[in-house]
Amino acid sequence: MAHDRFCFPGTKRIDISDGDHIVVKTGLTAGEKRRMDNLAVTPIIDNGKYVGDRVDFTEYEFLRTDLWITDWSITREIDGKVVKIPKSVSSLKAMEEEDFEEINQAVFKHIMEWMQAKKSLRAARNAGGNSLPSKSTTLPSSEATSPSSSGSDSPPTTH
Repeated sequence: MAHDRFCFPGTKRIDISDGDHIVVKTGLTAGEKRRMDNLAVTPIIDNGKYVGDRVDFTEYEFLRTDLWITDWSITREIDGKVVKIPKSVSSLKAMEEEDFEEINQAVFKHIMEWMQAKKSLRAARNAGGNSLPSKSTTLPSSEATSPSSSGSDSPPTTH
């Protein structure tokens, strides 16, 4: 049977500090991938000619992180009541720097794992294997990824 050309990503829970967690997509569709590739990109036009692109890397990190996260457990006490904070770019931007960076690093590590899994899947497909796993199982099935163990695969930091 031929491989499935459609992507139906699942989700994966990643634990972060203070007992919180984020839920991220296990992959992106072609549309989501292209959207991610063009986040915060502005074409540069000089004398009516396209000469390149300008990327706002600070904005890119917020938009990329928001694209990958589907849900989170982050709450805040407001008027004596614990309220779940809606996941949004605005919420990410309103965080303490260290908290956003922890989440950004966890998402980046997850993206690197996804890219490696896709590369391995592609290599298996090119080697002639017809019984490949479904695209929803392209990531390692580890329970939770610790953001503190992200090693040297860190996203560029822009300040």
